[in-house]
Amino acid sequence: MKTAVILLRDKTKGDSYTDLLLQDHCIVESVPVLEHRFLLTAQIVESILNDHSKRAFAALVFTSKNAARALSQAVDLWLAEHVSSEKEQAHQKWKQMLSLPIFVVGRETEAACRSYILNGIKESDIRCGDTGNAAAMLPQILEFCKSMQTSGRWPRILFFCGDQRRDTLPDGIRGSNAAELVETVAYTTVGRTNTETRSDLADAIDQIKSQCQPLPVLIWVVFFSPSGVRAVTPLLESLEHVDGLIVPVKANEKVASGDDSITDAGALYGVCAIGKTTMAEITSQGLGDRVMTAQADAPNAGGIRNALSLQKRQI
Repeated sequence: MKTAVILLRDKTKGDSYTDLLLQDHCIVESVPVLEHRFLLTAQIVESILNDHSKRAFAALVFTSKNAARALSQAVDLWLAEHVSSEKEQAHQKWKQMLSLPIFVVGRETEAACRSYILNGIKESDIRCGDTGNAAAMLPQILEFCKSMQTSGRWPRILFFCGDQRRDTLPDGIRGSNAAELVETVAYTTVGRTNTETRSDLADAIDQIKSQCQPLPVLIWVVFFSPSGVRAVTPLLESLEHVDGLIVPVKANEKVASGDDSITDAGALYGVCAIGKTTMAEITSQGLGDRVMTAQADAPNAGGIRNALSLQKRQI
């Protein structure tokens, strides 16, 4: 049976997910589910730098590429406010901040920090790019903080986060009494309208069907966040029961070639999660009880590819 993938995220130029998954699947479509609105301003950047000059931060923390993009945009605005004679001094002030260790979750966040924030600075100190989640990064941050305490310094950690950030990192740092954590909400996450997302999903399914003849085709719907799961689960149910565009399939379920529902729909589907927290939300929403699921072994394109390859034998 032919397979296809719908990535529930914006399609970006040179998307490693699309490029890699096309090696195994006949088509890869992208459907954006969430919108990220940046909250940082030039004034907030100025306030952060003034705070740093009075009581220096010991490290910066990013758990998503969106926080990196939000900060980059705000810094550009801040630099633009300076007249020509002040720009060099402003650049140096910002570069001093970037000399701090930068803790990141995952390679994608690391790449965003290098591209948007560091902008080619080679002397950067980025750590934890090989971690897949905040829980895996936390011990390394605590070890760093305790090493500073040993030398008689009380570290301050600046965490750029989203408005829906999980409690793992803040609770872990504050509970350890190893550092002062300063949180700055860099962006807010909002869902697109159901009408927009549902229409785009239906279009993606139709596009897959037209390019994956003969039918049926198995479509993997890939989730990248718990909020994406909450937004899309009812839409998938609607596409099943109202439009009959797709049919859920469970692991080890034998697909009968004469099954009328499959013949009419032309497409089966399963779901895949980028990581544990997203999979937990799939389970919480009851989606895992109805369809075949897969979970990436690492939060990147390779992890998704491996997860889908392992499930291929289940159908």
